[in-house]
Amino acid sequence: MTEQDGVPAALDAERFRRVLGNYPTGVAAITAVAADGIPVAMVVGSFGSVSLDPPLVMYMPAKESTSYADLRGLPSFCVNVLGADQEELCRTLSLRGSRTKLEGVPWHPAAGGAPIVDGSIAWIECALEQVVDAGDHDIVIGRVVDLDTSSPEPALPLVFYQGGFGRFSAHSRVVPTTRDAVGVLGVVAAVRAPMETLAEELGVECIAVGLVERWVVALASAGTPSSGQSPMPIGVRLPFEAPQGALMVAWEGEATRRRWLREGTGPRDESLVAAHLAALDRVRERGWTVSLVRPETSEMERHIARLAEGDASAMQDLRAIDSRIDDPSEYEIDEIEPEKEYRVRHISAPVFDATGRVAVYLSLRGLPERTSGARLRSMIDRLTAVAASAAGVRA
Repeated sequence: MTEQDGVPAALDAERFRRVLGNYPTGVAAITAVAADGIPVAMVVGSFGSVSLDPPLVMYMPAKESTSYADLRGLPSFCVNVLGADQEELCRTLSLRGSRTKLEGVPWHPAAGGAPIVDGSIAWIECALEQVVDAGDHDIVIGRVVDLDTSSPEPALPLVFYQGGFGRFSAHSRVVPTTRDAVGVLGVVAAVRAPMETLAEELGVECIAVGLVERWVVALASAGTPSSGQSPMPIGVRLPFEAPQGALMVAWEGEATRRRWLREGTGPRDESLVAAHLAALDRVRERGWTVSLVRPETSEMERHIARLAEGDASAMQDLRAIDSRIDDPSEYEIDEIEPEKEYRVRHISAPVFDATGRVAVYLSLRGLPERTSGARLRSMIDRLTAVAASAAGVRA
């Protein structure tokens, strides 16, 4: 390779591919109905967003691709984002020279007729906007007509990297390091005996809750609720986004806490964000949190039970309830008056690991229908003492 004025005169194609192969890409299937009525598809790794206003996306097919020959110039197409479990489908749709790749592949039509491949984690229906000449490829720009995901819950995409397919590990979206299930369960094993003692002493259920990747998970329980509630289903998980998992984020920095607040149905108004940050500061200062029963509490418990039974639609119902609770003062107790009676949903306190971060937190639930402030204060003291005695465990 020769150079003139510091600019390479030519680039070796193999080296070009090898270096650019260090950049991972997602995998998408571009689908449409050809002019003769046959549903056609091609797989691309070069798909991306172009513009929000107007909503534009693009993909970049090789000009000589026989699959692109069927797609070229069609007035509408659909981008199907493939999931991590669809590698076999990806290989099927990557067959060269075949116009029948979609035979036997379950799909249903978008409004404009282009196939939406069943099981794809997201789809974007587009109208052809523009085709730009770019060397041996075209840049096909589409105006977004409609789009959606296949599930309300995030799913892992199929990834192409260094010539092969794979998936990435979904780290927590807020806490910088991954909490794996094995490490967190080790913490639970260390606090199990104190949990059982505390639950028996107070006549309530004690739950250990931890962060596993991006989920707040009920990991273990001891005792039974005293108020006639059903025990918390072990293994039930909620997304780590406001207001779920406040104790896991209260000791993190402000930037991390703000990211947690922005997730899901978290507050958008800056005054409400400030109120939630102040509530997290209060939790950190006193080392515990008490959540009160609200009109929606019974409904929330029903949805959590549905989640435990495998009903994924319950997650959306829970988020709808969370979105209605804007002010933390609506569910978080501020001051405890000894003579006043409270309807308490749960009391929680953190267990810190050897690095000073929250490893898990313990929650007491199933308290009597009404609990005096004096009794509540006593229960808080016992819970925080047990949590403090377990500090220093390693996740």
